[in-house]
Amino acid sequence: MTPTPFDPWTSAWALADALITQRGPALLWQQRRRARLLRLLQEVAPRAPLYRARLAGLALRDEQALQQIAPVDKAELQADFAAGCTDPGLSSAELAAFRSQPPGSALRGRYLVWESSGSSGTPACFVQDGYALAVYDALEAARGPARWLPPSVWWRGGPRVALVAATQGRFAAVQSFERLRTLNPWLRARTCAFDFLLPHAELLRALQDFQPTVLAAYPSMAHRLAQDLPPRALPLQAVWTGGETLTPACRAALQERFGAPVHDAYGASECFTLAHSCEHGHLHLNADWVVLEPVDAQDRPVPDGQWGHHALLTNLINTVQPLIRYRLMDRVRLLPAGSCACGSPLPPLEVQGRSSALLTLQDDQGQPLPIASLALETVLEERGGVFDFQLTQQGPRRLRLDVYAARDPQRAAEALHQYLAEQGARTVALELHAHFRHAPAAPSGKRPRFVIGQLTAS
Repeated sequence: MTPTPFDPWTSAWALADALITQRGPALLWQQRRRARLLRLLQEVAPRAPLYRARLAGLALRDEQALQQIAPVDKAELQADFAAGCTDPGLSSAELAAFRSQPPGSALRGRYLVWESSGSSGTPACFVQDGYALAVYDALEAARGPARWLPPSVWWRGGPRVALVAATQGRFAAVQSFERLRTLNPWLRARTCAFDFLLPHAELLRALQDFQPTVLAAYPSMAHRLAQDLPPRALPLQAVWTGGETLTPACRAALQERFGAPVHDAYGASECFTLAHSCEHGHLHLNADWVVLEPVDAQDRPVPDGQWGHHALLTNLINTVQPLIRYRLMDRVRLLPAGSCACGSPLPPLEVQGRSSALLTLQDDQGQPLPIASLALETVLEERGGVFDFQLTQQGPRRLRLDVYAARDPQRAAEALHQYLAEQGARTVALELHAHFRHAPAAPSGKRPRFVIGQLTAS
């Protein structure tokens, strides 16, 4: 296997910069972002044919120039992979041939290739060089969950971290985890990735044998482990979650069951480090390295503090495969910088999950009734007491609820019925299917909680 890309000088510089910026005034990160954005638009992006054509004739003198640039989506980038890269040698054919190599291999010894989970459609590939990886490493070290571990953990040699994830693919989380283990021999004995596809009883035994002090997993997987492991079977001092929306009910359940604080992160294959939670549990956007624009369904900006239909991501870190106003199909809203009690100058961020998980039902008067997925998750978790479920829309007045390994699935159905009645949709039929075992996950470890077709009310 070729060595993993590593840029120690950029790592050291980016770490110092991240620490300084998160402790300074808001003006500091704003200045950093402006300089990085202008460099991306003026120097980096024009080296990629796709962006050279998009930026031609635009006055790229300030941040307002971003609003003039037409958004790009995953399908467009993947249709002509080479056109979106600043390295003229990268091609779709080379990438396709490389994907047969073992995960963790470096393309040409210079690049890591991450694949998206495909939770919003077709999986895609994103290329990272040593510079981008160094910045991601620095942001994780300066702002990630490890900073909240008590000093006693480090006095005793550091945490024992167990990552439960999809270990067989080129997914960003596990590749980043294994890369750090490769670079730091000290980490190898104190960290381990466990494949969530292991037989469940075997996974539980392996975790108990390893005795981690930190568990890192998707919220849904962490909750399942919390249910199935004996109380206090693991000497956990922290639970780190990411990759899915962490609801308040899930956070509370994990903290109660594991007896450890829960720290969340928000990221994607398109930009590995978007936001980290503070001591108050609020996500803060790494706004010095990321521009995230909440927009409506027509890509128009929404006012501050309001939920967008999706977001436009501009990644200021990746200079090999630039992403400028990339449609990230997550519903987010940004709150004013400095509004969190933690005192961070970085703006707080709230995430509701995929915009595609917005149900439009028909109410009792035959009118369209849109309902956000987060509202349904809250009802099913807090009122219904279920965490492993899938809700499928089968028509404007028909829903199917699959509940897995729950003590009282009927309670969940009744809670959902009650909520729909409160919304004026008593006539929506709900078909309950209770399963004794947990549902199988997708290859990436993510299984969508909502399956929603493009349905027309009738």
